[in-house]
Amino acid sequence: MLAIRHIYCAPHHPQTNGKIERFHETFKARMNLLIYTSPGELRRTMQEFLATTITAAITRPSAM
Repeated sequence: MLAIRHIYCAPHHPQTNGKIERFHETFKARMNLLIYTSPGELRRTMQEFLATTITAAITRPSAM
């Protein structure tokens, strides 16, 4: 798995969890750019975006 740790913070307080809030904002904006003709198309697009984002987040700059 990805070894993700859950860290608690104050709800509705973006200053405490700004990184994930920015990610959600980017994700939502990207999903709203396109028109999806089926739930499967939306699901595929979401999976591609998440795979790209997660890969970029865990890749070290020296490995590029």
